[in-house]
Amino acid sequence: MPFPGGGADKVGNRYELRWTVRQFIRLLKGDATWIHLEPIGAEGERVEFRLGHNDGRIEVHQVKRQQANRAHWTVADLDRVGVLEGVRKHTVDGGADFVFVSTQAPKSLPELRVRAEIAPDFPAFQASLPPELQKDFDDLQYRLFGVNKDFDDLQHPLFGVNNDQQTWRTIRQSRWIAQDERELDDTILALLGAYLTGDPQAALGVLAMFALDAVHRRITPQDLWGELEREGILPSDIARDKNLVVRLRQCREDYLQSQEFTIGGLVLPQTEADTAVAKFRDPTESKSSIFLVGPAGVGKTGVAGQIVQRMAEIGWLVLPLRFDRLDPTQRPVEIGQQLFGREKSPVAILAGLAAGGDCLLVIEQLDAVSVVSGRRPEVFYAVDALVREARAYSNMRLLLVCRAFDLDHDQRLRDLRQQEKIRATSISVGLLDPVQVKEAVAHLGLAPDRLTPGQIELLRLPLHLALLAGMTGGDDSRSLDFVSPKDLYDTFWRRKRTDLLPMPGDQNSFEILLYALCDAINDQQALLAPRGLLPSGDADLDRLVSAHVLVRQGSRIGFFHEGFFDYVFARRFCEMGEPLLDFLRSAEQDLFRRSQVRQILAYRRDDDFDAYLDDLRNCLAAPDIRFHIKKLMIGVVGQVSDPRPEEWAIFKDYLQEWTGRLADSVRSALWSPTPWFRFLHDQGVLATWLASDCSETRTFGFHWLSRMVESEPNRVADLLEGLAGLSQEQDDRVLAVVTWSGAAVFSERIETLFHRLATQPERDWTFTCKAYQGFINTYCYHPNRGGIGVACRALGCWLRLLMKEPGRADLFAHDRETQNVITEHQLAELAKRAPEALVEAAMEPFRELLEHAAVREGAPPFADRIWHPGFQELTHWAPEYLLVSLVDALKQIAVSSPDQFSAAIDRLRRSECRTAHGVLLRALAVESGGLEVFRHRLPGGDLEPVGILV
Repeated sequence: MPFPGGGADKVGNRYELRWTVRQFIRLLKGDATWIHLEPIGAEGERVEFRLGHNDGRIEVHQVKRQQANRAHWTVADLDRVGVLEGVRKHTVDGGADFVFVSTQAPKSLPELRVRAEIAPDFPAFQASLPPELQKDFDDLQYRLFGVNKDFDDLQHPLFGVNNDQQTWRTIRQSRWIAQDERELDDTILALLGAYLTGDPQAALGVLAMFALDAVHRRITPQDLWGELEREGILPSDIARDKNLVVRLRQCREDYLQSQEFTIGGLVLPQTEADTAVAKFRDPTESKSSIFLVGPAGVGKTGVAGQIVQRMAEIGWLVLPLRFDRLDPTQRPVEIGQQLFGREKSPVAILAGLAAGGDCLLVIEQLDAVSVVSGRRPEVFYAVDALVREARAYSNMRLLLVCRAFDLDHDQRLRDLRQQEKIRATSISVGLLDPVQVKEAVAHLGLAPDRLTPGQIELLRLPLHLALLAGMTGGDDSRSLDFVSPKDLYDTFWRRKRTDLLPMPGDQNSFEILLYALCDAINDQQALLAPRGLLPSGDADLDRLVSAHVLVRQGSRIGFFHEGFFDYVFARRFCEMGEPLLDFLRSAEQDLFRRSQVRQILAYRRDDDFDAYLDDLRNCLAAPDIRFHIKKLMIGVVGQVSDPRPEEWAIFKDYLQEWTGRLADSVRSALWSPTPWFRFLHDQGVLATWLASDCSETRTFGFHWLSRMVESEPNRVADLLEGLAGLSQEQDDRVLAVVTWSGAAVFSERIETLFHRLATQPERDWTFTCKAYQGFINTYCYHPNRGGIGVACRALGCWLRLLMKEPGRADLFAHDRETQNVITEHQLAELAKRAPEALVEAAMEPFRELLEHAAVREGAPPFADRIWHPGFQELTHWAPEYLLVSLVDALKQIAVSSPDQFSAAIDRLRRSECRTAHGVLLRALAVESGGLEVFRHRLPGGDLEPVGILV
């Protein structure tokens, strides 16, 4: 019978019970020597248990699942529920390490603990604290010792040491852990699977029941092993099983041999592999997982192969899993059975073999389990379980390889990435560099100088380069006669068929085997098919595998790449002449059909354009074709490189009314591709949209201009210039596009157009001020470096505009519109990021404005109507910020651009205005003694001729 209080609470506290079992595992591993559950008396006050280490250290654990109506624990919360009392009793007074565990994170204590641990002494620790953490440290000190920070010279009556030092030591002896229940369960099951035989769930049940019956007892590892052995659960033999070591090595070799990782034998090192290897090897890297993402065919598997090879070479145990080539299952233990002949999770086997050493789990072809691919979405549950298990091992790193489209559009994969956000970083696999493409083409024995820019762009996709490599040899005169991916696939098909034609069997065995495999894969909706479903003729099959047309995985056969399967399927489908509508109606319109529909449309567009148009019209109009298929078809048309009028005629029908699901899909398909923008511009469609009476159509057109200005600046400029001056409403829309899209960065014509429209005679001063205010704000902070130059030139134009209204900039005019055109921070940004551009654009307009506003009374230097206070006390007055920024910019270019600096100060020297002289003198006050350094560069060698005030 348990005692009242904490012991009785054990039965109802599942979270606390799980945490106790987690500590039992530490005993089983040999990391601890004993655990005492709910000790009676002072040792058990405010803690759940005490745990002893081999070196004599003692830990005490306090578990609080959560608190109501709070997202985290503050220092005050912990004091209120008695946790800090436990810290005082067991750590401050008793010297034990204190561990607090909850599903809710303490607000600041984990960060304080990290800073305390890395600081060599208290002064270094205190110096590292930002104000918010310093406040929490002071609060903790007060609640532990009753000492306020204002009396930190007081000493603790028990220890006789400074309380700052004691609080720092206490923090170093504490750990503050936040772990949700599911993650805790995953960790326990993963560890039990690695260290024990049998079902880890059964072992968890045995240990949990033992904990309930052992309250107030001191437990040793021998007690736990004895209880487990009575239930037939023994220590795992994974680390001693030589067969598992051999199988792990075989898994790695099979993976590396299952894919051609070279281009005609040439390895193309990729920077993404270098980045991943460096992150995995960096002991200071806090993120243990990497998502390797990229579009289809970009070479993700090739990069993953380089990572696997290099990590194995430096001594890591590596287990790569290709989920497009495993038998479908939702249970990790069944994957272990497939690969190792053991009903254990691959994570447990890898962890057991690593025995605490560094290891890497690779989950390849993650997109094969997405609902977007539609092939085996149920297998995601096994992937999810493996990822959660891997988190339990600090020595295990995780590489997840996935197609970017699936990761972005599959909610489950997005959730997985979000869950791993704290632990994971993403690396995007990009296209090959054009230099690499030419190197590979030369390696294949072809002439890289014969490649057109369009061909180089096609070959930057490694899949296309692999197709080119597969069709070289013999007469290569036609190898470079391609303009599209289909051309590459067609030539690859013809070359492989020709090379393999003298087969012992049927002269058509090439087509027979490939089409039979295509049917089997289509029927099973998996990328590998059992050998038994294919025609007899192992010799023919072996030759196709040797020629890298097919791949073999045990007793199953597949195409060398999913893209080639899609091509073969589309080729056969189009040869049979079946309408796409009939095909879709004859089978489930599930997600598996998506890639087939995409490839059929691409193939038929090249092969039979009229049939392709019929497919589009009929499928889009058919009410029984599912929306996701129609949306995909529209997307395929949106991606064509040479839009045709017949395709636009189909799209146009769905844009007659603004609303409608297909109308939205058509607009989305048009949103990004440059070819469609060019086509509709040249057809006059865009100009019609921009002048449309339909506000939605007009708005879409203007937004599209904003999006396309970077890639098509001249066409966008044509359209905007054509609209300017038609009406005030259209001018406002043009100004909005130019101002907020950043269009002027990419086109001088558009920049000029802004200044023309913003300063039209019929516009009032307030309108002009607001136009320049928005324009300067956008371009001052534009991510493209050219934006800062646009902002500088706009400032110069603005200063010239002020010559017409100099009184508006007067301090006493209180003209808010004028003074708000540019802020102090924006001027500081211009001076810091582009001092040369600021001086070039603004110095002469500034000098001209001074001359225009000068009060020519008496002898020079003259005061002026704008800066008459000069550089007196700063008044937070907008024109004064300009003076400060010009000085800062001049000081910077004094070193970086001395010729420009000399020319600028010469213009200032020749001015008859006091404000110009003030800017000059402060600009010369550079650390290197600018007045002397540049005196020899000034005409006349001194400053006296203009009566400058020194």
